[in-house]
Amino acid sequence: MTNADNVQTTDSTQAAAKEVIPSIEVATDKSIIDKVILPAQDTLRAGQSYHRRWTYTTKTGDAGTTGARQVSFKLTVAGRDANNSQNEVKCDKTSPEVTIQRPSFIQITKIEVGKIDQPEEEYIGIEQRFNIIVSVKNTGAATAEITPSKDDLSLILLSENRVLIPNIEYAVTPPGQFSLNGGDAHSIVYELRTIKDKTPGGDVAIDIAQLAIIDANNPNQYIGFDKPADVKAKIFVDMEPPQLDEVLYEDINNKSVVEAGDRLVLTFNEKMKAKELSADDFVLYPDDNSLGVNPRFSVDARMVIITLGDNPKLSPEGIYDGKSDSSGIGTRVRDYHLVDLAGNMPLASEPLDIDITDDKPPRVVNASLSNENTNETPSFFLNLTDESAGFDSGINLNHLEFLLDGFPVKEWTVNNQDIRESLPDGTKVTAIAELFSTSSQAADILPQKDVVLKVIFNRKLGYGAHELEVIVIDDKGNKTSKKITFNIVTPPSGKPIIDLATYPNPFSPGKGEKAVIRYVLSQDVNDVTIKIYDAASRLVRIFKPSGKQGLNYDIKWDGKTESGEEVAAGVYICELTGAGQRVYWAIIVGPSIQSK
Repeated sequence: MTNADNVQTTDSTQAAAKEVIPSIEVATDKSIIDKVILPAQDTLRAGQSYHRRWTYTTKTGDAGTTGARQVSFKLTVAGRDANNSQNEVKCDKTSPEVTIQRPSFIQITKIEVGKIDQPEEEYIGIEQRFNIIVSVKNTGAATAEITPSKDDLSLILLSENRVLIPNIEYAVTPPGQFSLNGGDAHSIVYELRTIKDKTPGGDVAIDIAQLAIIDANNPNQYIGFDKPADVKAKIFVDMEPPQLDEVLYEDINNKSVVEAGDRLVLTFNEKMKAKELSADDFVLYPDDNSLGVNPRFSVDARMVIITLGDNPKLSPEGIYDGKSDSSGIGTRVRDYHLVDLAGNMPLASEPLDIDITDDKPPRVVNASLSNENTNETPSFFLNLTDESAGFDSGINLNHLEFLLDGFPVKEWTVNNQDIRESLPDGTKVTAIAELFSTSSQAADILPQKDVVLKVIFNRKLGYGAHELEVIVIDDKGNKTSKKITFNIVTPPSGKPIIDLATYPNPFSPGKGEKAVIRYVLSQDVNDVTIKIYDAASRLVRIFKPSGKQGLNYDIKWDGKTESGEEVAAGVYICELTGAGQRVYWAIIVGPSIQSK
C-alpha cells in the first residue's frame, strides 16, 4: 500500500493517512473461503509504501469444494487525513485470481467393536483382547497422512460418567502410519486388552478424542476430521468372575434316596454358558463322593443342572464342615468349559452345602377336638405332613406359630421326647405343644415328614367362643395354617365376669400402639363399665362397652386421658365392673419415642 498524496499544506508538509484499515472480501467463488484474518489498523505517511499480510482459511467438511479452484479478492483500504480528520481517504483494488488447492478432509463414518478372545461371547471379559475399528474417508483431493496413537480413543464409563485413561486402564496397540488418497476410505484398527484389577466394568461409550492428520504434500498443513453425532459405539465390560451362589438337590422320585436321575441345580450370580462339561469341572467333598457314571450336564440361564448317573454317592441336606458325611460341591477352573457371557471362568470356589429343593407347603391332614363344646383347658390333635420332605428336610417343630382369637401366642414350648400318648385309633403322638408356657423350648428337634401334634393350654380359657389358628412351617420357609373354632361352655364360677386381660402388655402409645381390653362374660350384663386408674388411684379414663355374653374385645385404650393427653409411662389399673362384680388387671404403659 502506498500513500501517493502530493498536496502541500500551509506548513509545506504532505498529508499523512491515519487509522488506515484494510478490508477484504471474496470477489469470486465464496464457497471455498471460511474466513480472512486482517492486519491491524496503521498510519501511512505520505509518499511511503507499506507491506501488510492478510491470511485466509478454506472451509472444511464440504466435499463439493474439493480440488483446485480459482478465487479473486477485493481489497479496500480506508483511512482519514491526518491533518483533517473530517476527510476520508479510500481506495479499492481487486486482486488477480488465486489458484487454491483444496486440502484433504477426513470424515469418520463408523466406529465398531470386534472381539479377538472369546469371539462367540457377548461381552468383553477379564484380560481379553478386542478391536475398535474406526472407518474413515478422505473427502478432499490431496493425499492425507494419518498417524494413529494410543491416545486417540476416548472411553467413558457411563455408569460413573468418568473418563477412563486408555494407557492405564486398557492396554492399547494402535496401527502404524498410513496414507489416504483423496476419495479413498480406510479402517483404522486399534487393539485393546482389559487389565485385571485396573479396568473398571460396566457400559463403556467409545469415541474419538484426537487423530493426527497432515497434508502429504505440505507437512506443515494439519488436516481436521469430522464425526457425525450418531457415529459412536458402546461395549459392556464385565470384570467380575461368576460365583456359585447355591446348590440344591432335586429328589425326583421323592424317595429320600440318592439315585440316578436325581438332579443337582447349581445357581450362579449371572447367566452362564458351557461347552463339553464333565465331572472334572467340579469338585466334590468328601473325596469319595461321586456324580455317578455318565452324568449329564445342561445350562439354563444362571443354572447349571447336573443329572446324576448310575451309582452316585452323595449326602445332601447337611452342613458341609469337612468332618461330617454331609456333601459339598465347588467349581474347578478348567479350559473355559464353563463361562459367563463375557467369557470369564468362575474362580475355584469353596464347597457349598447341598440343600434339598422344596417349594411345596406342608399340609394339615386332620385337626380334631374331643368335643366342639369343651372345658376351659381343651386339647387338640393335628395330623401334619410334608410331602416334599426328603432326607433331613421337613416340618420344623421349632417354628410353629399359634394365634388365639386373632392374637399371637408368644410363649409356648414343644416337646417330642418320651411321649407315650396315643390317639383312640392307636396313632402315636409324636410331639406336644404347650401354649402359654414360659419354659424353654426343647432343642435339636430335627425336621420331620409326618407329625401327630397335640396342642394343650397351660392356663384356663374364658367362657364363650374361641378360635385357634395353627401355622405350620417347614425348614424351607413354606407354610400352611389351620383354624379350629370351639366353645368353652362351663363357666368356672357363677359370677358373670369370667376373664379380663389386655394385649399387648406392656404397650407404647408413643409408638402408635393401643391396648385391646378383652373380657369374657358368662351372661349378658347391662351395666358393664371399664375404668382406668393411675398408680395414685386417680381416674384416667372411663369406657361404657358392650355387655354381651361371651368374648368381648371392642375396647382399645390409646394411652390418653379423657381430655386427650398422653399418660406417662408406668403401671395403670384397669377395673371392669358389672352385675355387682368387680375385676382388676394391671396395664403397663411403656415409654414414648423421644424426639431427636
